[in-house]
Amino acid sequence: MSLRWWLPVVLGMVVLGVAAGVLWWSIAPRSTGGIALSGNVAYPTPDDPSGTIAVLYVLIVAACGLISGALMLGRAAVATTRIMVVCGGGWLAAIACYVTGYLLGPASVAAQLEAGAAQVQVPLSLPTPLLSLVWPAATATVVSVGMLISLVVQPPRPSPVS
Repeated sequence: MSLRWWLPVVLGMVVLGVAAGVLWWSIAPRSTGGIALSGNVAYPTPDDPSGTIAVLYVLIVAACGLISGALMLGRAAVATTRIMVVCGGGWLAAIACYVTGYLLGPASVAAQLEAGAAQVQVPLSLPTPLLSLVWPAATATVVSVGMLISLVVQPPRPSPVS
């Protein structure tokens, strides 16, 4: 069996990840923080958007994971190979989403301070890199459940005995 089908799948997931990163950047809340006399950035507590930014990222990559998992259901491949491809592609796509949003967002706080900003914008960041595993987990879940359902609906045919 040829494994040439995996490259367009992974590339498609990465392209979807870049589009998701643009979406994340465009809908993420923007907030500024004042600079204290010591040079540290003081974010106003009620306006600190870091939790909202992380939740939006998780929702976007989970939705993309579900979509890419649903698109993978029709692929004729060995179950283990299919799961490995969607997990690897989903992880790359989630990283592409994060990098795209980060690069489109405001510069780092240090760069803004060097530029002499009186107010700094909060850059897009995540509290933990483990959030990048949401996409492959959602995709693998959809593919696994789909494969299990297909086994129940259409059990494998026994091989003919010679």
